[in-house]
Amino acid sequence: MAATREALLRQVAATYHRLTRELKGATIVDWAELDLTLAQIKVLFVLADEEAATIGQVGELLGIGQSTASHLVERLVQVGLAARVEDPADRRRAVPRLTPRGEDLVDRLLGGGDALPAALPHLDDAALVAIGQSLEALIAAVQASTRALTSAANNPPDAATRAVP
Repeated sequence: MAATREALLRQVAATYHRLTRELKGATIVDWAELDLTLAQIKVLFVLADEEAATIGQVGELLGIGQSTASHLVERLVQVGLAARVEDPADRRRAVPRLTPRGEDLVDRLLGGGDALPAALPHLDDAALVAIGQSLEALIAAVQASTRALTSAANNPPDAATRAVP
């Protein structure tokens, strides 16, 4: 039974990998046309993931200083991918947010561009329902796994509870 489950886990992971490779192929033009540094792309993805991040939090997440993070955000602002908006918690401060153009770029880069929406109409209703349910289950599993990993990283065992070799 365990060998069968392991084989099934490998098969699902391999199939997912094939799908992501197919979708990446659809975004090669978007990636090739980017006029951003790797550091700016990292900031773009942080802003997409952390909608309420301050400049300091962006820097902390990327392991860079606040002034460097501010400079990188400013470059995204200059090219129209991000904007500085008033912080609802502190009106004296501006926080970075993706613009609709920035959100669209992230969606295209990570989501396979137009390849997935173009492929879905080729499936019958039963396949669409099955895929939708499977994706919801996968999202829930990824969220649970991420929470567990984050919790473990944020709560390492203290010296008193660690086993002594």
